[in-house]
Amino acid sequence: MTNSQSDMLQAVLGELVAFAGQPDDPLADADRWQWSMRHRGVPYRPDHWHGARLTPAQRMTCSRAVRGMATAGLVERVTEPRRNRVTHLRPTAAGLARALAGNDANQTAVTLALRKTDWGAALADEIERAVKVAA
Repeated sequence: MTNSQSDMLQAVLGELVAFAGQPDDPLADADRWQWSMRHRGVPYRPDHWHGARLTPAQRMTCSRAVRGMATAGLVERVTEPRRNRVTHLRPTAAGLARALAGNDANQTAVTLALRKTDWGAALADEIERAVKVAA
């Protein structure tokens, strides 16, 4: 895994941890970020994750990192209809296992966040089964 891929995987993890702390209130879905997290996946926001506007070269590095992560089975790319432009990322069990290695506090938050989504409940079940087997 490249440094860019590792950084992006940690950013996805951070978004899930932040989402876990949000109220579980469908009325709060008026907030675009919460709606996206609940229904589509983690919004693809490399500028936000890096804390600054990215150059075209940096954007390309992020795009390549996401494609590589998808090819490696660490994330699923959610794209715009009729285009191949990434709008959201959904971590896979393999991606979360790598991102969460040795971090029990984040594991609890990530599982909670996944349970609050339309797309992540089965993934939360898979994480909890893996933890029980490891214990």
